[in-house]
Amino acid sequence: MSKTGEAAARSGDGAIDPDIQRFVARVTADYERLTAGRELTAVEMRSVAEQVRERWRQGGPVMARVTEHVADTDVGPVRVRIYDPGVATPSPALVYMHGGGWVLFSLDTHDRVMREYAARAGVIVVGVDYSLSPEVRYPVALEQVVAVVRWLQAHGAAHGIDARRLPARCSPPRKSITSGTTTPVAPT
Repeated sequence: MSKTGEAAARSGDGAIDPDIQRFVARVTADYERLTAGRELTAVEMRSVAEQVRERWRQGGPVMARVTEHVADTDVGPVRVRIYDPGVATPSPALVYMHGGGWVLFSLDTHDRVMREYAARAGVIVVGVDYSLSPEVRYPVALEQVVAVVRWLQAHGAAHGIDARRLPARCSPPRKSITSGTTTPVAPT
């Protein structure tokens, strides 16, 4: 676990929360069991990540609507998944990037996380299924995310989204996201 992750997982007395300890131990054991110490390609590692995170998708909030769309953007089609917890519209929307270093993970590995954000924040969450490396090189994925924000600015109203209120979130936050999105995205 990173130092930042450890700090976030510590209770007031400096100890790592027992639930977090169990979670990390289980994830580590699952990865070790499924990889058996082998070096894996990116595609193989994605398959392992999908299997390890399968149980993370279980349970959690039920959305009023979950819809999938293909955003026709200036950088090509990009699949998005829209989580609507049943909020009044137009609603702010959180644009969510699933993390994984632009190499791993998917909308499915982070399905429950996005439902949790939508339910707890009371906003629509838009998950972006950006292209992964090494098949597609960075910064294509970031360009796709920015293009989806522009698409939402133009078409968000059709999905109950207030296009003026589109914060973005990556799991976990990364410098590449921060540095890549410091310039406001102007409507096209």
